[in-house]
Amino acid sequence: MIYCVLCDISAVRDTSGALAQTAAYGISRAFLGTGAAHEKRRSVAYSALGAAYEKLSAAIGRAGKLPALFRDLVGKPRFATPGGVFKDFSISYSGELVAIALSDTCGDLGVDIEAERELKNPDKIEKRLCCGIEEDLGFIENGGVCYYLTSLSSEGRMKAPVKIPDASLEYLGREKNYTSAKEKRRGQTETPLLQRWTLTEALLKADGGGFCSIEDIDRIKSRSLCESASLLLNGKRIYISVAVKG
Repeated sequence: MIYCVLCDISAVRDTSGALAQTAAYGISRAFLGTGAAHEKRRSVAYSALGAAYEKLSAAIGRAGKLPALFRDLVGKPRFATPGGVFKDFSISYSGELVAIALSDTCGDLGVDIEAERELKNPDKIEKRLCCGIEEDLGFIENGGVCYYLTSLSSEGRMKAPVKIPDASLEYLGREKNYTSAKEKRRGQTETPLLQRWTLTEALLKADGGGFCSIEDIDRIKSRSLCESASLLLNGKRIYISVAVKG
C-alpha cells in the first residue's frame, strides 16, 4: 500500500520548531541542504515526514519511528536501514502544501504535488517534458494509494491525518473518468498541463534521476506504474501524482 499525506504548512511561520523536530528525528542541517530557502522548506517538509511516519505506522498497527536517512549516489533520499515499517518515501512541496508518500510494499517511490497556478513558458514545458506523458501509462491498481489530509501547527506539530474520501478525488487513469488520447481528439478536455507536470516529476523521482529528454521519460514510463489525482482544497485545484519504478 502507498500512503500519501497532504499537509498544510501555512501556520508555520517560524522554522525553529521544525528544525528542532528534524534534529529530534536525527536529520542534520547538512542533509537539509545549504541556504535559507532550502533550510526553511526542507526543515518543515522533513519534520512532516517524521510525524507522518509515526502517525501512519501507528494507524496501521505497526508503530515505528523514522529511521536514519541518507542520499544515494544520484542524490535521492532513502531510509538508511532496511526492515522498517515503510520501505521508501518521497516528498514534494508546492506553496504551503507538502506531500509525503510512504510505502510498506514497494521501493523506488516518487510523488509530486502542484497547486493550480499560472505556469511560465507553458509551451516549452509541454514540448520539453510533458508531451504525451499521460498516454500508454501503467497504472497502480485501484485502491493502491490512500490519501490523507493533515496540517502542522505553528510549532510544527502534526494533527492526526484524516483519510480523504474517494468521492473528493478525481482520477486520471481509472475507467470511470479516464479520457484517452482518441477521446481527446474528438474534442474532450485535455488533461491539465500542471497535472501532466506532476506525472513527469513523480516518474523522474521514482527513477531516481534528474530531468531528461522525452524519449528517456518514455523509457522510464514503460517500466513504472503511477496514479494521478486532483481535488479542490480551500477553493484551489490541487494535482498530485505518485509513481513506482518497476
